[in-house]
Amino acid sequence: MSQPDRADLALNSQRRLDVVSRANAYFARHYPEPIEMVALASHLGVSEPCLSFCFHHCRGKTPQQALQTYRLSQLYRVITNEPAASLQVQVQSCGLPGVHQTDALFEDFFGINLASFRHTSRRAQADRSLRSLHPEPEYLLAQLTPAAAAD
Repeated sequence: MSQPDRADLALNSQRRLDVVSRANAYFARHYPEPIEMVALASHLGVSEPCLSFCFHHCRGKTPQQALQTYRLSQLYRVITNEPAASLQVQVQSCGLPGVHQTDALFEDFFGINLASFRHTSRRAQADRSLRSLHPEPEYLLAQLTPAAAAD
């Protein structure tokens, strides 16, 4: 990666924020697709070094790291909403690499591996379903009473 030129460095803080904001909006629209930073920079009307400079200045990370963060956050949302769906399909739908590599990225970012997170999400979904079918607190207490008596 080359260094930003003088014109790039002359961008004021508001312009840098604007570049990052527009890049983030692009990520939101295109995250399932392969995204090349050179093409993104061109789309935004800046050089790739300028794009990197803006992200480093405004977010403290590279554009690629910001994209990966966005994709992992989308995967988190997708798994939370549909924990029983195919993990491979979910990973691919978020533009992430294979399941094995994504598992390591996910655990590094969220502190939990995909298998454990999916298990927790399935249990949470079952709990939400139970609560929607039986919103009254008395029902939940009645479910706990037999377990307490067995102890």
